[in-house]
Amino acid sequence: VEKFSEPLLRHAASIAAEYLNNNGDDVVDDPAVNAALADNYAAIYLVDAFDKFDKFDFSDQSPIHRFRTTIAQHSGETHPQGSLCGNTCGQPTDVTLEEVLHLIQQAGYGVAHPALNPKAPSLLTDAMTIAQRNGDYNRFDDAAGQEYFYWGLTTLLGAQGHPSQCAVIST
Repeated sequence: VEKFSEPLLRHAASIAAEYLNNNGDDVVDDPAVNAALADNYAAIYLVDAFDKFDKFDFSDQSPIHRFRTTIAQHSGETHPQGSLCGNTCGQPTDVTLEEVLHLIQQAGYGVAHPALNPKAPSLLTDAMTIAQRNGDYNRFDDAAGQEYFYWGLTTLLGAQGHPSQCAVIST
């Protein structure tokens, strides 16, 4: 919506570009993921915190109904100078880092590489089930596979490594 500022829009686009072109060579790192995002009409709704969806027409007559995979994010949770660990690191939490990754994983990696599909059965959900049985991962809802991928990847990327974030995660 118009209340989601252009700088915040550019920030969300930049995060998506960094996830898709992690080495920064201006070429998508995994063309199959990019193609899956396009084939699934993946989209992020960038909305104001106070009028989240009232600007959208989701009826079958609206072009919006064509989007197959969507996520929503409001401006109040978008902080370009923030991080994933947020207040535990002394910075605001930037939800963009998580929500954009969820969209790319769900409509991109999970489709292009079925072993990474967040819905069972897949290698990802098999690994998650082992972690759940061992008590190392205690989420059991419909989003458990998607969050398992998120936590693994963001940990690998170093985003969960701040000492105060480690203390929060371990509790």
